Amino acid sequence: EEKPRELQRAYSQLEHRVNELDGRDRLMLLQMSGAGLQEAYEVIMEVLAQVLNLQWATLYRPSARGDSLEAVAALGLSFPGKVESQESLAEVPMVPVDDEQNLAALAFRHAKLYQGKGHEAALPVLYRDLVMGALWVDGLKEGESRKEHLNTLWRLGQAVALVLRMAQATEDLIEGRVQIEELLQMKE
Repeated sequence: EEKPRELQRAYSQLEHRVNELDGRDRLMLLQMSGAGLQEAYEVIMEVLAQVLNLQWATLYRPSARGDSLEAVAALGLSFPGKVESQESLAEVPMVPVDDEQNLAALAFRHAKLYQGKGHEAALPVLYRDLVMGALWVDGLKEGESRKEHLNTLWRLGQAVALVLRMAQATEDLIEGRVQIEELLQMKE
């Protein structure tokens, strides 16, 4: 009786890791594709939904003034699991960076993972020491697989930071905000 349960658990863990690797591979390909930010945001949400089977998620980036976070991508505003259009993001209120009750603001400000009381969590989108935004998710698993899903979320967050960094660099080049020579001289 115990062996089949152990095999089922091992199979489930293996299946989860394969899904994670597929998602990270998709993000790596996106990073190398020269995609802009809007395409990057959409694919990031699709990967989160696919890998973690999430119904709700929001990617926040700092506003131009830096005092609040604005939603740049979301999953599940109109229908659970649906990647939302840019127009529907206007409904998502901005989050003050100093909001002590908001998990995304805490994750952004303190550059660490925060877990909510239910199935939610938020993590910073970190590129080295630079906090590029925050990712809030709801619908994480409970029990033994929760820690595994949080670890997956953290690894995906690192891949998301690389995607955003490259997508921003692509847009900066296209719009003439930075010259190729400046990019080549940037520290890695």
